[in-house]
Amino acid sequence: MGAVLSSNSPDLPSASRGQLLLFPEEQRPVTERGRVAAMTPDWHKQVENFLVESDHLYPGIDHWFRNSVVPGLETGKRLCRAVVIGDQIAALAIAKVSASSSKLCTLRVRPEFQRLGLGERLLRSVLANLLEYDTRKVHFTISEEVFDKCGGFFAPYGFKLGHWRKGWYVRGMYEMAYWARESTIRDVLSNQMPLFRRDPVVVLSVRPQHAAQIAAGTKLVEFRRRFTNQIRQAPAIVYVTSPVQQFQLTASIADVQRDTPKNLWEKYGDHAGCDRETFNTYFRDTHEGVALPLVNVQRLSTPISFRSEMLQAFNYRPPQSYAVLDRHNPLVQTVLCSNG
Repeated sequence: MGAVLSSNSPDLPSASRGQLLLFPEEQRPVTERGRVAAMTPDWHKQVENFLVESDHLYPGIDHWFRNSVVPGLETGKRLCRAVVIGDQIAALAIAKVSASSSKLCTLRVRPEFQRLGLGERLLRSVLANLLEYDTRKVHFTISEEVFDKCGGFFAPYGFKLGHWRKGWYVRGMYEMAYWARESTIRDVLSNQMPLFRRDPVVVLSVRPQHAAQIAAGTKLVEFRRRFTNQIRQAPAIVYVTSPVQQFQLTASIADVQRDTPKNLWEKYGDHAGCDRETFNTYFRDTHEGVALPLVNVQRLSTPISFRSEMLQAFNYRPPQSYAVLDRHNPLVQTVLCSNG
């Protein structure tokens, strides 16, 4: 029930390439080469032990594996990919196959094997296999706890934020759901769309009352009349405008949603931190607006005045609405140094 393929990935050190195990064999096209390898009970246990390491994010993940994944592997409704280095699972991915909307259920790389390209190798393998079964779109969910580290990993493949919910798996923690169309994923995998890994930082200027709501968790979305087309997800620094005039918060922009003001209100009004009249006044005379869902909001341990010595030395001025910076910008360095 599976095929074992030797890795020839050119972007990994030879000692860390490992073997890519594919389960089950009947889900692979008959044209694929490889020798058959059974997913033995011992392998089941190794996969389960790997998954249990994420139990704090997804309680009961071992029961899910035994009761949903294992039967699904036998019926062809699930697929499993594991990169094995030596006799240890270094990375693992599990997906649910469906013609309407397949789901990437889990994709994780052990910390000691990160930064070797294993995650992208697994993702591309799973996505390519799902397309072979004519799925129309692929979706996944990601916890806010790991979004800062992993959220941008999926962006080059065209995934968009669909919705998010608090307490989906863990009480008090947000889980974001993303999806991408088959045509977009196919373009990426065929190299028709470049796989760029941008790492910008966005500065958002926010009024004091709205910043307080963001910090308190009662305002989950920032709105802008205009926003750059170059960003879908990015870390953000929140500047609190006059009379505070401080950089006080950091957050993650989970997505950039463009739509009519009417549709934006219908989707995000409950998390807007303002009433409908205020919202309509802001978007008056414009036919399109932008919603920026914010997650992973954190207070800076030391708020930074825009008059700080370092920022003044570089003549830095906060933006009226927003600005896009790279990590070498003096503001970003000041935040990192002050709150390291």
